[in-house]
Amino acid sequence: PEHVPLPIFYSSTKYAETRQSLPVEQQTKFDSLVEARRDVIELHYMNLMPVLYRDYPQLFSPKVYSYERFAWAVSLIMSRTWGRRVPHETWLIGSQNHTRNVTVHALTPAADMPNHLHTAEEAARDPKGRLILRQHQNSTRGQQIFISY
Repeated sequence: PEHVPLPIFYSSTKYAETRQSLPVEQQTKFDSLVEARRDVIELHYMNLMPVLYRDYPQLFSPKVYSYERFAWAVSLIMSRTWGRRVPHETWLIGSQNHTRNVTVHALTPAADMPNHLHTAEEAARDPKGRLILRQHQNSTRGQQIFISY
C-alpha cells in the first residue's frame, strides 16, 4: 500500500481524535506505544542507513532510501510482527546468574489476521513467552475476530 494507516503517521488532529475515542485507561498506553514505535524507527534508521549509504553507495542512495520510505517499510513489517522477550546476555553476580532480555520482533503466522477494536481482548503471552489469541465467544463463519493492541 502507498499509505500505512498507523498512528505513528497520523496528523495531530487524527491522533487527538483517536486518543479521545479510547477509554481513559488506554490513552496513556496509546501515547507510550506510539512514541516508542517512532523512537524505534528513528533509531534503526540512524544506525543502519548511514552505514549502507557509506559502504554501498551504488545500491543505497539517500534520495531513494529516505527516512520517510524507511519508516513506511518498517511500519509495514512492525504492524505484522509481535515482540517477544528473549535472553540477550547473562552475567554472574556473586553466585547467581542474571540475564538481560531484549524484545525481538518476529513474524508470527496468522497473528496479524485479527483486526483491532479497542473493546476487544488484548493478546497475551503464556509463561514461556508464546503469543496467545483467545476468542471468548463462539464465532460464526465469516465473522471477524478482533483484538486490542
